[in-house]
Amino acid sequence: MSRIFIIVRDFRENSGSYSGMVEKFSKHASKKGYKIVILCARTSEGLASSENLEYAEVIRFPLNSFRIAGIGMNNDYLVLAKHVKEYFSKTHTEKEDIILANGRAALGLKGRKYILRVGQPALYFLESLEIAKENTSLLTRAARQIHFRFQLYLERTAFRNAEAYIFSSMESMNLNIKYYDGKRKPYFIPISGTNYENLKSTNKGRKKEKTILFISAGSGEKIRKGTIHLEQALPGIFSEYNGVSLTHVGTPFEWNLPGWCKKRINSVGRVPWSEINNYYRTSDIVVIPSLYEIIPNVLLEAMSAGGKILVGNMCGVSEYVSHKESGYIFQRGNVESLKTGLRYFLDNPDKTKKFGSIARKKAARISYENYSKNLLNFLVSVNNGQKPNINLLEG
Repeated sequence: MSRIFIIVRDFRENSGSYSGMVEKFSKHASKKGYKIVILCARTSEGLASSENLEYAEVIRFPLNSFRIAGIGMNNDYLVLAKHVKEYFSKTHTEKEDIILANGRAALGLKGRKYILRVGQPALYFLESLEIAKENTSLLTRAARQIHFRFQLYLERTAFRNAEAYIFSSMESMNLNIKYYDGKRKPYFIPISGTNYENLKSTNKGRKKEKTILFISAGSGEKIRKGTIHLEQALPGIFSEYNGVSLTHVGTPFEWNLPGWCKKRINSVGRVPWSEINNYYRTSDIVVIPSLYEIIPNVLLEAMSAGGKILVGNMCGVSEYVSHKESGYIFQRGNVESLKTGLRYFLDNPDKTKKFGSIARKKAARISYENYSKNLLNFLVSVNNGQKPNINLLEG
């Protein structure tokens, strides 16, 4: 039985982010006869050192308690690289075996053939956060410089040694080649699929009042997620539109808003994924004000649910959403641009009515069923020495 080794920093069953993509793809490949082995770090004490799931074997390597100051999560990747290198030195692999690695998790694979799942370059992340530099102390900004410039070195190493790539968009591919002086190699786009079939597009349950949906974690991510700019935009929008409220899904935090604005915010906390469609279904606008994300899961979910999407101009977003056709793209970090986007939807309900259905049609291309099938074919082709280029976002 041929094997697919998947190397990631963290894996938890029934979670989002890249763990969700790994789980969905692993289940598909397992049904096609592959043995899946997931190698990752044991990022918390509550996680087992190993698991034998129905669709995969999970091996978690321990992390060191000692950490180098100033390089943050890069510590984990350095330790993981050591364990992965040692694992493969003791594990015999066949020509048919495939290795898929997520970003810096590939550092322990030097000298081996692997396909790399690529995010945005470290310095692009740094530049994106500089948009909100007035909200960040000089000390924090200096620490980021150290962190991300070290990360730049690690990412460049992982990128240059890969056999092929999985990118979020063509724009992301070109950005990575530019930053890492890389060569164009076989590529697959996008970086993740979506639970298309489980997110039904429907207008049932809508109220006369207008609801803005914002899905985000707690206060620790307020700058990266653009929450600080949403806080600046809401008082003006709430003043202009009496019937508008905001629903926040995710870990609750204290909103930096006057009391009268807070009364129009409904923070429901974290909800099971099985219930998330209820919030997309009953919302009039899905706002994604992030300064930086590879491609937000919220964007893919909103597309699948046929939501009206207001999203910042992060790298590659325009390959998912067409401005004023299937959504509205505003200038990230610009409060006035964000407010203009909100007004566009609130003032033009008929004009924007078809946005959701157009977005949902595109999301069908990257349903996990179609995504996993095409990704497996891509991995097998690359492993067999072929040089395919696949972009599921293109019609």
